[in-house]
Amino acid sequence: MFYHLIKALFQLTSERFKNLYQKRTDLLTDAIALREPERVPVMAMLQGYPVTDNGYTMKDAIYDFSVARESVLRFAEHYNPDIIFGYDSCNFGKGKMLELAGAKRLVWAGKPGGNNGENPIHQILDFSVLADEEFELFDKDYTGWVLCHGYPKVNALLEPFAALHSLAEGPSYDISVLAGECGTPEFREMMKRLWEIDDINRQIYDKMEELEKKLNQGGFVTPIKGYAAVPLDNYGAYMRSAADSLTDMYENEDSLMRYMEQDMELQRASIEAQGEYLKGKMAVFYLTKACDSFMSQTCFEKYYWKYLQEEIELVLKCGMTPYVYTEGPVNSRLEFLKDVPPGVVYNFESSVDMKMAKKIVGESACIAGGFPIKLLLFGDKQQVIDHTKELIETCAPGGGYIFGTEAGYDEAIRENVEAMFETALEYGRK
Repeated sequence: MFYHLIKALFQLTSERFKNLYQKRTDLLTDAIALREPERVPVMAMLQGYPVTDNGYTMKDAIYDFSVARESVLRFAEHYNPDIIFGYDSCNFGKGKMLELAGAKRLVWAGKPGGNNGENPIHQILDFSVLADEEFELFDKDYTGWVLCHGYPKVNALLEPFAALHSLAEGPSYDISVLAGECGTPEFREMMKRLWEIDDINRQIYDKMEELEKKLNQGGFVTPIKGYAAVPLDNYGAYMRSAADSLTDMYENEDSLMRYMEQDMELQRASIEAQGEYLKGKMAVFYLTKACDSFMSQTCFEKYYWKYLQEEIELVLKCGMTPYVYTEGPVNSRLEFLKDVPPGVVYNFESSVDMKMAKKIVGESACIAGGFPIKLLLFGDKQQVIDHTKELIETCAPGGGYIFGTEAGYDEAIRENVEAMFETALEYGRK
């Protein structure tokens, strides 16, 4: 009798969460389709806040995935957003892996010898991996440059690759020289550590999949699974610093254009491959070089927009939803951004005029975000409530809006975060 009662209760609970998941999915679907939903969907962009809010440090979560798992699940249960994303890009559980790699461009909470403390989100150091004197090799032998010059500069573990001089000789039946280069103690140790990193990464992937499944079973939508990038953003992220990638438009344009066309081929192939198993999901873009002050409108159209526009259209063609996260003010780019087919989502920061974004971009695409994280960190509860209402009043009429913050809100005031979610979930109703 008791067993049957427990089983019935479990089935009822499971059915309730399944219905909740579908209801939240419908809210998101309506918003993307520019229909006015029953309630404005509320998205939580997670970084380190769930961890610190749960009494841990980011160092704890980076070196112990179970800390991150517990924190994210407690966050979801307490704040009750409709949509959750961002928890998979915080290096949770990867501390040992990063140490083994000897990551030079990344500073993370708890990094030995680092200066990032125990709580901040990771920081990527901006410097040019591709040196000015290496452009000739970069143009002639891109793969050789990546392997023997690029990798060793960003990961200490991969420094033995710098000694692979036999690669320049081309393929040969006699691989004794290559075997000798790969047989050094340093190279052998590198391979062992690479295998160890792979083992850790596979374990984290499985744990991340289990966490997502747990969130979905609790009724929370986790739609962002794919990824795409504009070639200039990749160039500025992996090859050159932000400043050098700008000057290269004038001083090394041929090399820059050659790289972007090559990267664009890779982006097309990647998007098409993701479309095979991520239909119905979102593919996120992080626009790091699109802000108003980075380049002129003419340069934006030539070096940036034509690639972004093509990738957006391809993502849609492959059955996914482009989720375009704009970093910084893009007010001067809105006329470009509106020129997309239906089904696109743009997440804006608070530096964007949301009234103007709604008027210009909102005619063709769903807009999201816009809530300033400074209010969560330094404002008071009433300011948070007032701004939440103002943002919904501005962006929600007619549909096509997803409420959310402009970015993650690490170490925010708990009362303010609670006020934001509570107000958005209630005030966003028809």
